[in-house]
Amino acid sequence: MSMDAKQRRRAGVVVAMVLLAGVIGGTWHYTRGPEHTQASPSITDPVVRDKLEEAHTAAQHYIVSNEHAKARKILEAVLADYPNDAPSHVLLAQVLIAEGKTQDAYDHVAEGLKYDEGNPEAHFLAGRLAQELDNLDKAKFHFTRASMLDPNQAKYPLYLGAVLLRQGDLDAAQLQLLRAQRIDTSLAVAYSMQAEIAARRGKIDMAIEEVNKAIDLSKDDAAKRLNYVLQKAQLLRRNNDPAAALSLLTSLDTADQQKGAVVEHIADCYQMMNQPAKAAAVWSELFALEPTNARAAGEAAWAYHRADDDRHARQYIDMALRIDPREAKANALRDALAKSN
Repeated sequence: MSMDAKQRRRAGVVVAMVLLAGVIGGTWHYTRGPEHTQASPSITDPVVRDKLEEAHTAAQHYIVSNEHAKARKILEAVLADYPNDAPSHVLLAQVLIAEGKTQDAYDHVAEGLKYDEGNPEAHFLAGRLAQELDNLDKAKFHFTRASMLDPNQAKYPLYLGAVLLRQGDLDAAQLQLLRAQRIDTSLAVAYSMQAEIAARRGKIDMAIEEVNKAIDLSKDDAAKRLNYVLQKAQLLRRNNDPAAALSLLTSLDTADQQKGAVVEHIADCYQMMNQPAKAAAVWSELFALEPTNARAAGEAAWAYHRADDDRHARQYIDMALRIDPREAKANALRDALAKSN
């Protein structure tokens, strides 16, 4: 038997042993004895490639089944013999994401990209991880590479636009968002980000037009639609039209109107309309629904104070501080009232 044939056979035995160990729940491990001093066969060897694909399939099965420890054993054993196996690095990153180890996950994807730099999805994953780590320069690099490698995928310029928007590069962000919208006209979030860009430039009417498109495109996604409605309400207030914002918010379902974020917007509308008593009533209703919500009690206290009703203000200060002695607004108002006496 030739040396090349011996190496291929050895590679098949090694990975088969690892696969068998993983299936029966044992540890994927291969210990070389003194007689096994040769390097592992090349990753380009067809037999090795077949066995590695089997290992990848087994690891993917465990990842989907939320058996991450088993997937980790498979992948770490493979990488011990084949550290240049890019798919194993990316799969191990998925395990590490599930374990909450974002930095380690990024490091493995970055390592995998050394051996498969032309993988746009790996770049996209690296970009998402870099975003989570708040490393926007790395995120920008990876999303840019993904977009260059696959210019027909809308999510790459979309996420690149989001990073550029966070960095304050409005022109570049808008360009990427337009690219994403040309590829996929149904991206509601792209219109929402276009609205933010227009608002930052002081073009509030244009911003409202853009967010209206986002609202229309998200009719089948209640959570996203609510976010865009709140964005529009904020824009209407910035446009000095709190009455229109209030009308928009009070047209929502009762369940949505009772959500904390919506209550805050409604109360802000009443404040802008110089109706603090109504703002106080809104916060009080939320507190009645959520009796452990110290922030709602603190906000109600301030609204009552602005309505010249310090008796109710003090009651809500007490309730807020009983729930959370550190509640900021209740403490600030308590101190302010103490100084005024």
